[in-house]
Amino acid sequence: MASKQGVSSPMQAEAEALLLAAAVAQNLNIQNPVFFSDCRNLTLAAAAPDERDQLVPWEIRKQINQFHRLIKHLGSQIFHISREINGVAHCCAHQARRSIGSLPTNSCRTLAHSKINCPIISSIRKMQDDGLVIMDVQCF
Repeated sequence: MASKQGVSSPMQAEAEALLLAAAVAQNLNIQNPVFFSDCRNLTLAAAAPDERDQLVPWEIRKQINQFHRLIKHLGSQIFHISREINGVAHCCAHQARRSIGSLPTNSCRTLAHSKINCPIISSIRKMQDDGLVIMDVQCF
C-alpha cells in the first residue's frame, strides 16, 4: 500500500501505482510478473506498444513510458479486473488514504528471512522517492 502527493487525477494515481508495481518487480527481479488493475483505460494504455499509441491518454504517457522501460525484460502481462470483484484493493486504497501522515508499517513472516533485515522490505524501502510513501509492506 502506498500514497503519493501531487497527482492531479485518478488516472495519474492509477498509473503511478502501476509504475510502482513495475519498479518493485524489476527491483526484486521477478520474472513474468502479472499486473492487475480495475481501470480499463490503464490496462489498455499499458498493453499498448508504446506511449505514443492513441490508447494512451496524454496525462499518463510519462508513466506508461517508464512502465515499458521497467518491464521490458521481465516478460510481464497486465489484465483488467472488474471493480466489483476487486474488494481487497478497494479496502487497501481507503486504508492508505486514512493513513496519510502516519508512520509506515512493515512485517516479514518468511522464516528464511532475517526478521531484523528482510531483503524484500529493505529493497522496497529504498524505492521511496518523488513524494511516494510506501505505507505497508507484508512479506510472506
